[in-house]
Amino acid sequence: MDGFAFAGESLCGNLIGGGDSRGLRECVKALFRWSVAMVLLFTLVYAAGGESIMSLLSDDAGVRLSAKEYYSWVIAIPAVGFAAFTWDGIFIGATRTREMLLSMATATAIYFVMLHILFPIIGNHGLWIAFLAYLLTRGLALTAMSRRIF
Repeated sequence: MDGFAFAGESLCGNLIGGGDSRGLRECVKALFRWSVAMVLLFTLVYAAGGESIMSLLSDDAGVRLSAKEYYSWVIAIPAVGFAAFTWDGIFIGATRTREMLLSMATATAIYFVMLHILFPIIGNHGLWIAFLAYLLTRGLALTAMSRRIF
């Protein structure tokens, strides 16, 4: 997903610098189309290859067993986080760091509130929910801000 952020930085920066607003809109659409395609691919790979992926990361059966309890959260990361990563590149390319700061501050506040509430009740599952809420909040906040910028 960061690959699309890096592409967005360069492509969008060049288009904005060149004053090509139509090209910028088309670039943003293309970045999101490719991001969604990668979300589908990686979600399928993570879902189908969970055991194999965990075996690549550790040969300890206890570690793999512990990781298995939380693996469904890993499968959700591409779908929940792709907008945040894609918008990061676009906003960096547009040198719109204030908006990024605001999205990060909002998402971080939501993360800590959710963590504070959920972790004592459901342990590490609460941590995962808070993390996914952080990613989702960043993506939604940047999407909302993009409507008045691009």
